[in-house]
Amino acid sequence: MDENGDPVFHRIPMNVSTDLVNWTYVGDAFPLDGGDIPEWIDPSAAFWAPEVVYSSATDQYYLFVTVTQTTAAGGGSDTCTGDSAIGVAVGDSPLGPWEFTDEPVIAPRLDPNGGPCSYFWTFDPDVLGDTVTDEGILYYGSYYGGIFATEVTFTETAVTADAVADVPITIANRYEGANVVYKDGYYYLFVSATNCCNGALTGYSVFVGRSTSPFGPFLDKEGNSFLDAAVGGTPFLTMNGNRWVGTGHNSVFVDEGGQWWTVYHAVDQEDPFYAFDPGFTKRPALLDPVDWVNGWPTVNGGEWASDSKMPSPAAQEGERSRYRTKLVKPQVVNQLLDGDEFSGSRQHAQQ
Repeated sequence: MDENGDPVFHRIPMNVSTDLVNWTYVGDAFPLDGGDIPEWIDPSAAFWAPEVVYSSATDQYYLFVTVTQTTAAGGGSDTCTGDSAIGVAVGDSPLGPWEFTDEPVIAPRLDPNGGPCSYFWTFDPDVLGDTVTDEGILYYGSYYGGIFATEVTFTETAVTADAVADVPITIANRYEGANVVYKDGYYYLFVSATNCCNGALTGYSVFVGRSTSPFGPFLDKEGNSFLDAAVGGTPFLTMNGNRWVGTGHNSVFVDEGGQWWTVYHAVDQEDPFYAFDPGFTKRPALLDPVDWVNGWPTVNGGEWASDSKMPSPAAQEGERSRYRTKLVKPQVVNQLLDGDEFSGSRQHAQQ
């Protein structure tokens, strides 16, 4: 909040940690006054969903962001809004300083069936791997228009995409927030679905599929494709009855001890809104362990979002994760479920 009590919206706040639990704010990636923002970015634009990767070929760091509003130079116009794009800035360290490239990596994309000012949602960049060489794979997109994968090339000052190689990996109007990781011969696609930001009624959840190719097709545990009309998706993280709802838009990583973890947004049912705007949903970031069961991931042994003190990850080289897997008891066909106990012999039918 500023001196007047009004909210301050940062352009990608940067935080550092030595234990992956406690974080220190060290400044913003881009100044609020505009600074050296290139002309293709509209001054009113917000920056969403940052993704940072390192290139061993160029010895540079690359910060990808969703840019919500562009100018004519980027493919939009002065009379249209919502012409989002994927931008990238280059820096010598993971904290910058960052310098935007002269053109977007993925320019705004018109919906040919939606009218002159109807743009697909070019959101949520994700690069395969934490380290790349001079080439990589970029995932982007959202509900409106679907999610795509494309090959990108890294130089010391820019990133360019092979637009001809764009491959759809999810059906439109279903998923957003792609994160892809590789493990044991498979590429795993994590994506989020339903409303992200509806206070205590938020139903956001994460679903997973896998493929032997980074370009898909991605199939869920039952073999359903993420491109089919009856779309697939195996639940990876969702609500479990505690105070956390709307568990979604995640990233998955491995700690120094080899344990997998996921960072994600969630909404506290007991405190869902900011005080200055009762309709503006709070979405703090949470951290939980990931377990792999027969080639498929689940959060916290299948318990999903935790609501108590948890073992800490191995944040430094040589440390061991304190988490130990404890899987949820599986449900078995024709076997009674664990549940409430009842006394007495009378049963009442509900009319």
